[in-house]
Amino acid sequence: MTSPQAFRRSFPSLSSMAWFDTPAAPPGNRRVTDAMHAALNDWVEGTFRWQDWDLATESVRDKFAEILGVRSQDVASLGSVSEFMATVERSFPDAVVLMLADEFRSVLYPFLAEDRGEARLRLATREPGETRTDALLRSLEPGVDFLVASEVLASDGDRVDVAALIAAARQHRCRVVVDASQALGALAPPSPLPDAYLTHTYKWLLAPRGVTLAYIESDLRAALKPVAPGWKSTARPHGYYGGPYELPEEGRKLDSSPSWLTMVGCDAAFAEIRRLDLADVEAHTLSLADEVRCGLLERGYRPVGNGRPSHLVAVDGPTHGLVEAFDREGVRCAVGDGFLRVGLHYFNEMRDVQRLMAAIDSRS
Repeated sequence: MTSPQAFRRSFPSLSSMAWFDTPAAPPGNRRVTDAMHAALNDWVEGTFRWQDWDLATESVRDKFAEILGVRSQDVASLGSVSEFMATVERSFPDAVVLMLADEFRSVLYPFLAEDRGEARLRLATREPGETRTDALLRSLEPGVDFLVASEVLASDGDRVDVAALIAAARQHRCRVVVDASQALGALAPPSPLPDAYLTHTYKWLLAPRGVTLAYIESDLRAALKPVAPGWKSTARPHGYYGGPYELPEEGRKLDSSPSWLTMVGCDAAFAEIRRLDLADVEAHTLSLADEVRCGLLERGYRPVGNGRPSHLVAVDGPTHGLVEAFDREGVRCAVGDGFLRVGLHYFNEMRDVQRLMAAIDSRS
């Protein structure tokens, strides 16, 4: 398996930068950008075959299934997290859905858009000091059909206990849907998997933006209906013209028509991720996050989240002069008004953490 040092060498920008902003987007991975440059060159030269680009979707589906230890037919390829959430919403218009009121909007908005009302959309709020997991467990009652949660929120770095949510939901015959966009790639997938486990791939999985992959348990998958079916919703080989309307009993029935060049980059990104042991990656990122957390606490910052720590460290505290200091020292972080977020990936190392702290100490 690839070491952190070898992984780091495939990101050219890291020779001069300490990158902690992967919660927004990672730096370009050399193998990913090389694959996309090659595809663009073939396009320019007219030597491409669109069918070759189109096959990248199947390669990505297979690699994602291998990472999760599931079957390829259980995986759908879509354009966004919100598209999948809208699929759930439209397929179960009468279902009672539970999530946190401060969920990420790509998860929350598809359910708010249909005006489900308080009876069918229950938005839990956290008590002071309460974790996201505890708030969801406290609010889970008989009659709830879906519990929906982000595994990690970039706003606070709080990592929900997916196994605990699944165990509690099973007692109420409730399905669990988890968005892993801020988790998978820097953390190992949970065990067991929830009924649906999805992720946009342009963050911790290193892909260009535009591909969301979803594992969907077979009973749930059978009940889901694509919100915008098209030629990719049919079984292979895909047809182009005429009816009848027939969907396969596979995740591909929910597929969006792919952005070919994005999918080429995604395939190269997943080839990189397959070289990693995600258990080792998680141990590495959590260890570095502990170092960051301790260093920030020593400097007067306060953690935003109360739950299980993750590879994301979000804190409140003084941010005056930080943007200028980070630009001067080659450090990339998310900085807001009194808010600082640090995201750790496998390519980060202790030197990056030391550089971060030195930049904070150097601000004027």
